[in-house]
Amino acid sequence: MTCQSPLDGSPQGIGRVADLEDPICLQECCELVKAKYELEAVKVFGDPSAEIRRVAISPGAGKSMVSAAFAAHADVLITGDIDHHTGIDAVAQGLMIIDGGHYGIEKIFVPDVAAFLREKCQAIDVVESTFGKEYFDHIQGQSGEFPKKPDPEGLLWILDKLGVSPEEGIYIGDSDVDMKTGKAAGMFTVGAEWGFRTKELLVETGADATIAHAEELLNYL
Repeated sequence: MTCQSPLDGSPQGIGRVADLEDPICLQECCELVKAKYELEAVKVFGDPSAEIRRVAISPGAGKSMVSAAFAAHADVLITGDIDHHTGIDAVAQGLMIIDGGHYGIEKIFVPDVAAFLREKCQAIDVVESTFGKEYFDHIQGQSGEFPKKPDPEGLLWILDKLGVSPEEGIYIGDSDVDMKTGKAAGMFTVGAEWGFRTKELLVETGADATIAHAEELLNYL
């Protein structure tokens, strides 16, 4: 499973590999995993006294990640759902395994996913319930993925996703922050006068044009 980084579009997997600042033994690593993931017990394959410098981790069922951990030269793989034969085969090839269970290692992901979906779905629900479905190619709510406006990073990411350059787009908003955001992104920026900021403030903070009615936007398309 892979996804794209919101920053540069590079492929990102669900696993990670990291080097420890100070080596620890397998037994110490087990205790650390139990404490961090709030687990009563873990299943272990390997010598408890063996030294660990590089750690690989993959949530959920990690049997298919064993070869990737080998390739990354990890000393131990922290994951779940490792059967007996896979575990002893891994140890024979030099990879120790700490099995915290499928849910045990995956559960820390749940609150983040829930927050992400609340952000995304709330924005989508509000827009589609107000304007109807299939009018928009992309709906984006405020997200922790990007800095808040007037930083243009999130806006530029949306433009890139849609295959549109800043010079080709029009940014419409009803606040001074919106005007600053549009200008920071290098876009033609239109202020909506029916919002909660005055026309004068919209112009002062960067609006290239202002409109009093939505249909006036057609003059700039």
